[in-house]
Amino acid sequence: AIPTPSRTMPTETAADSAIKLSLIKARNELGDLLAQEKKKGSKLEAENERLSARMKRFKGNLDAARERGEKEKEAAVNGAREKLVKEFLPVLDSLERAMTVELGDLDATAAKSIEGLRGGLENVLQLFRSNLEKMQVVGFSAVGEHFDPNIHEAIRRVEDANVPNQQVVEEYHKGYHIEERLLRPALVVVAFGGPAAEPSDPD
Repeated sequence: AIPTPSRTMPTETAADSAIKLSLIKARNELGDLLAQEKKKGSKLEAENERLSARMKRFKGNLDAARERGEKEKEAAVNGAREKLVKEFLPVLDSLERAMTVELGDLDATAAKSIEGLRGGLENVLQLFRSNLEKMQVVGFSAVGEHFDPNIHEAIRRVEDANVPNQQVVEEYHKGYHIEERLLRPALVVVAFGGPAAEPSDPD
C-alpha cells in the first residue's frame, strides 16, 4: 500500500500575530480618531451657531442704534426749527396788527405815505408767510369757533348772553401748526353765560 501524506494546518507565525495586532490597533486608533473628529465637528458646529447668533444680535443692535440716532437727529432738527419759528411769530403778529390799525382822517400827503408803508409791510408779510409755508407752518384763526383747549389758550372770559357758551369772541394772536403738530395755540377770549353751543357737524 502506498502511504498517504498527512495534511498539517499552517501554524500562525510570530510575524503574522504581530501584523494582526498592528491591524487591530490601527483600526482602534482610527475609530478613536474618527470619534474625536466627529466630536470636534460637533463642537465647531455649535460654536458656529453661537457666533452666527451673536452676529445677528450685533447687527440688530447696530440697526437699532442707527435708527435711534436718525430719530434723535430728526428730533433735534425739528426742535431747532420749531424754536426758530416761535421766535419769529411775535414779529409776524406785530406786522399783522400794524396792518389793521385805523389811523383816522389824514391829509393826502400823509395818506399817500401811509399807503406806501402799508404796501411795504404787506410785502414783508407775504415773504414771512411764504417762508413759513415752505416749512409747513400753517396759521389758523379761532374767532367764532367753539373753545378747544387742545389748540386754544384762554386768557380771559367775558359774559355775553347773546353769544353761544364757550365761543371764542376775540383773538390776541393766531395759532399755528407745523406739519400738523401744534406749534402755538391761539390766544383767545371766550364767552360764557349764553345759550349752549349747537353740536358740530361730524363731517
